[in-house]
Amino acid sequence: MTVSSTGTLSSYFTSLITNIMTVESQPLKRAQTARDQITVRRNLFNQVNTKLKDLQASVKALLSTDASYAFESGRTTKVTAPSGSTVLTATAGSAAVVGNYAITVNSLAAVHRVNGDAQTAANTALGYAGSFTLNGVAIDVEANDTLIDVANNINNATYADGKAVRASIVDKRLVLENEYGGEGNTIAAADVSGGILQGLGVLAAGGAFAHVLQTPTTASLTVNGLTLTRDHNSGLTDVVNGLTINLAADGLGKTAEISVGSDSTPEKTAVNDFITKFNSLQTYLTQQLQRTGTAITCDIFDPANTCWQDIDLMVIGGGNYDPVVVQKQLATYMAAGKAVLILPSYWNDSERVRPVLSALGMAPGGYPGNYFSSSAELSITADRTPAQTLTAIDPWQPIVQSLTALAATSAPITPIPTITMLAPARRSCAIGCLLAISVMALSSSSRCLASMTASSEMTRWASALSE
Repeated sequence: MTVSSTGTLSSYFTSLITNIMTVESQPLKRAQTARDQITVRRNLFNQVNTKLKDLQASVKALLSTDASYAFESGRTTKVTAPSGSTVLTATAGSAAVVGNYAITVNSLAAVHRVNGDAQTAANTALGYAGSFTLNGVAIDVEANDTLIDVANNINNATYADGKAVRASIVDKRLVLENEYGGEGNTIAAADVSGGILQGLGVLAAGGAFAHVLQTPTTASLTVNGLTLTRDHNSGLTDVVNGLTINLAADGLGKTAEISVGSDSTPEKTAVNDFITKFNSLQTYLTQQLQRTGTAITCDIFDPANTCWQDIDLMVIGGGNYDPVVVQKQLATYMAAGKAVLILPSYWNDSERVRPVLSALGMAPGGYPGNYFSSSAELSITADRTPAQTLTAIDPWQPIVQSLTALAATSAPITPIPTITMLAPARRSCAIGCLLAISVMALSSSSRCLASMTASSEMTRWASALSE
């Protein structure tokens, strides 16, 4: 053979190189295909996981023992006050009792408030060093502290419950007030060292307050004829159980009525959320599991036939099979990654069933996930119709068994893009067509994993067939 060249490779060598590169690139292409399949499965599992978590959250909202329980009626409030007045505001929790509450504001609470003398500036060092007490809490002051620092030290101190003192600065004067009002609830103030409060003009020479802006008073309310007192005007949670009441400044001497009603919105929201999440998951799974089946005719137990290569799912019904041929042929099919579903014409164990099951590595009542069950109440017997069996089956159990078996195998899963099946004679064919949707094939596995769901459609078909 003569090979010529004019500075570039001849078509012979170009073709040779291309063929070699094609062959050598096959492992890479297979790896890329495997990677893409893993990515698709991972995305699918992530989406299912998200939808399952959403459904779980909606179910927890319906469980009274869960912290996120939301299936309880809410409450609405309406305040009716004299025209042009607020009198009070109110919010209701779920514990509030439905009804009307007439509240008259007899008096409002006021806190004890005092002030000191005006200083040169609020942000320059005062030159005082020492300490003083407010409601029993010591406040330390350093010589370089400003009036702002003193106010911050007062506000940042830790007081007993209901005994907090709040400090502010108005016109370069230190203003102190108690957290709560109530008659006799005055601020207890004293200089310990350095004469700081006296120097700021808060205390007089004898220890009394030099300037009292407001004396403390108690709030008085009449609720449905019952009079009670409180030492503050806002956040009143212990007047009417389940209600939080805030008295307004214009409420003195006026009456307002609070109407508490029932609100079923939270319950409706919880139920609708569950329905939405359940339907979303069901729709998603239905869309992902939809398959279009095409039936073809093929004698799969004839060793000379090659039509089985075009079949993804083989549904085997009744018939007289040569056990040797059956075992050999089925071993070939499963080695090629085919799915096999056994549906005998008779709904009980028989000599014609055992060879097929044996070739699949199964035995009646022994392998989880196949049609036969070791449980007596679910087993296939001569006196039980298909409809009765389907009715008795827990539709979730086979799914759990199938997923458990899938998790236990190290073999990769081969998706079935379309379902084609050999339709056997007799009436088990129709049921086979219905059950075929739930079959999953395990590539390079010695067994066919088949799970069955007892949907209402399948039960209807089975009932019709058993008549």
